[in-house]
Amino acid sequence: MTVDGALKTLSVELVMEGRTALVVGGCRECALKVPRLLAAGAVVRVVAEGHVEPEIEDHAARGELSLVRRAFVDEDWEDVAVTFVSPELEALGARLADAARRTGRLVSTLDRPESCTFVNPAVVARQGIKIALSSGGVAPALLRRVREDLERGLDDPRLGELVQSLASARRSLARGERAAELKQLVEGFSIALALTFPPWVAHNAEKESGKVG
Repeated sequence: MTVDGALKTLSVELVMEGRTALVVGGCRECALKVPRLLAAGAVVRVVAEGHVEPEIEDHAARGELSLVRRAFVDEDWEDVAVTFVSPELEALGARLADAARRTGRLVSTLDRPESCTFVNPAVVARQGIKIALSSGGVAPALLRRVREDLERGLDDPRLGELVQSLASARRSLARGERAAELKQLVEGFSIALALTFPPWVAHNAEKESGKVG
C-alpha cells in the first residue's frame, strides 16, 4: 500500500565510522540524533546559535563532539558525510536540501520530509538485532509507538544469546555450508504479533463500509 505524501526511499545503513556528521541546531530533535551518530562512530560537529539542549552540552563537555556556538556558514558543510538540520531552521534546511539534490549529498531537515534527500528511520536496537522503521515521513508518532512496543518485545536476553550463538556458528562454517546450517539453527524461533487499534480506526472503517450514517 502506498500512502499519499510518503517519500519513496531505498533503505540502507550508512557506514559512518570516522566520517563527519554535521548537526545544525541545538533543539531537542537534534539532540536525539547525536547519540545515534556517536554510536555509529561518526565524528560529530554541532553548529548552533541560541539555545542548546543540555544533552548536547554534556557530550561536548566529555569531548565526544565539537560544539560551535554561532550561526551556520557554508564552510561548515565542507567534507561532511551527512547533515541534520533543525526543523526550526526551515529556510536553511530547504536551501541545503535543494543544493544536495544537485550534488548527491545527504541532508535531512528533521520533521520536514520535503527538505530532505534522505529519511533517517526510527531504529529498534535490542540484543544484537537492529530494525529500521519508516513511514516515508508521514507518520512519525505511529513509528514511535511501534518502536517502543518492539523494544519491549525484543528485550529478552535469550535473544542476545541466540544472536551470539549464530554469529559463532557462522564464523566456524565454510561459506558453502552457512545458509543451510544457519537456517536449521533458527528453526523454532518466531515472533507472536498482535495489533490493537484505537477506537476511531474501527469507527472510520464502519463509516466507509456504510454501517454508520
